[in-house]
Amino acid sequence: MGNAPCHNSVENITRDDEFAPATILKLCPYSSMLNPIENVFSAYKSAVKRFLAHNRAATRQVPPRSTIVEHHSRLSESAADLILREVVTDKLCS
Repeated sequence: MGNAPCHNSVENITRDDEFAPATILKLCPYSSMLNPIENVFSAYKSAVKRFLAHNRAATRQVPPRSTIVEHHSRLSESAADLILREVVTDKLCS
């Protein structure tokens, strides 16, 4: 069981007699050894930070007839397309 807030109600459920022999085991938050996807999230976040730092000028230059939100959304989608292909590898996911 993870430490997400939604998992807190599990303790209330396990008080029922039906679950009396059960033991709740809490995991370390963001444990990459137990949840390999955390490696992907970490690598992705680092790559996004590098992308935004490298493209800082582009993030500040909003094209005509475009809102800041639209512009940032397009940049984020572009970053995701580039970064996911670069960062997510079979080795990282295993």
